[in-house]
Amino acid sequence: MDNPIIQFLFDSIVFVTPLLIVLMGELLLQRSGLVNLGLNGIILLSSVLSFLVFSKTEQLILSFIVAILTGIVLSVILGFVHIQLKLPILITGFAIALFGQNLTRFLGNDIVLGIDVQFNPVNIPILKSIPFLGPVLFQHTAWVYAAHLLVLGVWIWVFKSRFGKILIGLGDNPDGLYRRGYKTTHIRYTYLIFGGLLTGSAGFVYTFLVDLGWRGTYASYDGIGWFVFALLMIGNWRPGRTMLFAYLYTFMFLGFQLFQSTQTVFSVQAINLIPQAIIILLLAIIHIGKRSWMITPINKILSQEYTFIKNLNEKIQIPVVAESKIESINEG
Repeated sequence: MDNPIIQFLFDSIVFVTPLLIVLMGELLLQRSGLVNLGLNGIILLSSVLSFLVFSKTEQLILSFIVAILTGIVLSVILGFVHIQLKLPILITGFAIALFGQNLTRFLGNDIVLGIDVQFNPVNIPILKSIPFLGPVLFQHTAWVYAAHLLVLGVWIWVFKSRFGKILIGLGDNPDGLYRRGYKTTHIRYTYLIFGGLLTGSAGFVYTFLVDLGWRGTYASYDGIGWFVFALLMIGNWRPGRTMLFAYLYTFMFLGFQLFQSTQTVFSVQAINLIPQAIIILLLAIIHIGKRSWMITPINKILSQEYTFIKNLNEKIQIPVVAESKIESINEG
């Protein structure tokens, strides 16, 4: 494209595509009352594994299957450890994030290789010929359109369907939902699996649509899994609003990268931190004087951690109580 503005907007829409995918998966999961802190590790690991599979087999479908299976398996592990074993979800998610990041560096540290994969654009008749808007909006691959339709689908699912009412009830009052006969554990596993599928898909898209290969320890999206939580908070867990702030972040990220390419004063790492700092600042400014937006979901998570610690303390104190009773009996 000869027009730099058109090229910038086109690239922004491509870059935001995997971000929207992982955002929608995590939005549904957090609406169900769970949170996956392992997102960054899952994205990176699904990216490098799908790339390694493709470099050996040149089978794009097989690479995609490996990516989504990676996301699903790690998400199910998170759910099993938290739901069945009753371990804190924050600690478990953080451990998965570290595992994914370290294994990714081990597998892909020495690999710097581009890939020649071309996804055919879906040229929309008539619309693609509109000046300016045509090349910006209507000449993308199916991934781009699917990601934006996903945002619409999640909005309909959460706010316009009976399943959305069940989902919101699961996040707000899981005990009440269970007493009404709903299998809350099965529902949460469903959203864990779906969220893992979307997160693995995002890793695949980052590798084959955004970065077009693997570049050792550097990935343009490394750390984005942590930043997802800020975007969800500032978007108030609403699909449309979250998408708008994802676009704002993308515009700033790519814009500052263009700025960095024209000067040598600031490092790439420093430039990449600026958009994240601005979004976090906006998060604070928008919610000045309002605590409920953040306190309510955090309290839900911390209450789970508190229950785990309380139960653990009770188990630890059992031998002490028994010993004190024995001593009182002996004294008697």
